[in-house]
Amino acid sequence: ASFVEWLSAENFCMLGASRYVSSNDGLMSVDGSEVGLMRYGGAFQPDCLIPQRNVKPVRGSKWRVEYEKASVEAPVVSAGPLECICVIEFDGKGHPVGEYRLVGFLLPEVQYHSPFDIPMLRRRIKEVVGAIGVSNGSHGARVLAEIINRYPRDELLAETDTKVLRQNLLTIMALHDRPRAGILVRVDRFGRFAVCQVFVPRRSFSEKTAKRVSTILEQAFGEPIPEMTSQVTESPLVRLSTLVLLKNTIDLKKVLRGM
Repeated sequence: ASFVEWLSAENFCMLGASRYVSSNDGLMSVDGSEVGLMRYGGAFQPDCLIPQRNVKPVRGSKWRVEYEKASVEAPVVSAGPLECICVIEFDGKGHPVGEYRLVGFLLPEVQYHSPFDIPMLRRRIKEVVGAIGVSNGSHGARVLAEIINRYPRDELLAETDTKVLRQNLLTIMALHDRPRAGILVRVDRFGRFAVCQVFVPRRSFSEKTAKRVSTILEQAFGEPIPEMTSQVTESPLVRLSTLVLLKNTIDLKKVLRGM
């Protein structure tokens, strides 16, 4: 609930919402609950927004919030897929009985919010920082804090596996301390797309470098590469990010070897 309240405090542009109940045939929309884009059906049906998934029982909690990228392009911005906030309802035995879905997109200002202040992230980030084990006030602690603050917020929300997030942060820390090229790839759990974060040393970064990176990704994935966004700061690394839509199942290890 605190995360939804945070979203409503001008951090999320909601374009539609609907309530669903669980049935043997999956999620069924509650008549009259659809607002905004959800009223149009079609691509905004539950299994079209997000492929059907198994929700594990949860005991001791009536609600759980999940963040997903939708399978539908945002109609008002050129930032790729819509984002979907799923508020899952559980009965007294911990079984899922329904779901609220909010579709829209996180506002750009969210990138400037500390992850330690964002509900649904703060506990996860503290757990990961504790697992990495840097000493307070040390050089490593300062570098780690800088890396976390610059990490894309949507990727922090999407990566729920703390072991994977820990390894990602350690990888970036190693690149930061000895600047060189590196890449992180997250394939979403439904195999719909791959999010690529490419790091190159700032001292050697240029428009030519960005085009070269795009060409390498296109050859490796065998898919068109959308325009990449770049994050250039005082950090010794430049981050290039893109989301690659996947038409077929990929062997990620093979793709990475091809780079």
